[in-house]
Amino acid sequence: MRRIELVDARDRARPWIIAGFYILQSVLMGLVFYGYGLGQFGRLSSSEVMLTAIAIHALLLVFGHLWMQRHIYGPLEWLLRALTNWERPAWRAPVGTIAP
Repeated sequence: MRRIELVDARDRARPWIIAGFYILQSVLMGLVFYGYGLGQFGRLSSSEVMLTAIAIHALLLVFGHLWMQRHIYGPLEWLLRALTNWERPAWRAPVGTIAP
């Protein structure tokens, strides 16, 4: 009986990039809302805050999709893997292995 592959390479790679984008989203939100950045906390209405958060999240989704077309891991995940294994992991994915 033949095994059906339900999870492709993109699905196996996604958890590795999620942590990095969680950190990136936190940094971007901090730069927009806190005093060390644009300092918009308290200046925007709640609907403007939600729209800003949705826009940042949407941009990260697009960026993440484009990133995964060319790379195996996110930048943070690559760095953690390099530090943990004491070797330089592959940076770019072989052509056609991660995304169509």
